[in-house]
Amino acid sequence: MGNLEKVNIRERSAGLEKPFLALTVARVGDVVLSMYLCAGQIQSHRHEDFDETFWVYDGVVTLATEMGSEILRAGDVIVVPKGVKHWSMSETRSIVLLLRCGVVPHRKNGRHRLFAVLEDTAQAHVSIGQTANDLREMHEFKTVAQFDESALQVGLGEGSWVLDVPAPQDVLLYVWAGTASVQTHDSVQHLHAGELSVVREGEVYHLSTSKNTILVRVTHID
Repeated sequence: MGNLEKVNIRERSAGLEKPFLALTVARVGDVVLSMYLCAGQIQSHRHEDFDETFWVYDGVVTLATEMGSEILRAGDVIVVPKGVKHWSMSETRSIVLLLRCGVVPHRKNGRHRLFAVLEDTAQAHVSIGQTANDLREMHEFKTVAQFDESALQVGLGEGSWVLDVPAPQDVLLYVWAGTASVQTHDSVQHLHAGELSVVREGEVYHLSTSKNTILVRVTHID
């Protein structure tokens, strides 16, 4: 088992200079989390083999598709299904996190549809902060986007979390607000807002959070 590593999104994003050049941040099973600088407008394009989840970290981004356009702000998540022509643009320096399958989908078995759970359309978008505010149960994750056999989920809680251990699959934990501590047998990471760590499959780990902490989790689901 390896040591936990911490990634600070703000520090990583500060080094982005060329717009729309994706930088890999982390891998969670078959899922790749990358980021790019959105400044100006990228040429319209489509992906025939995979869907994409756009997650705005900072700034204001317009995401346009053949079905219309949406204005996204920090914490907004939107899904573009494969085959749909799209482009993103921003008048200011904005940072976007991007989730997509890191393998060619047709080489795997299973269902490879990426969709927003609240509305199954290309233009449905959800807010991480609003989702957390609407949660009625502490220490439970709500799925807001599902892609391939994985999901992006939002949770709210304070103190220790009851988890499936050892981890049945890779788990990415990102702190949207507050602080969290992730501990395994070999290491511990204290995460603040804008930081993430990945717990690898088979690790026994402990998670605790401060008051009003909002977590984003990316993991495989059945």
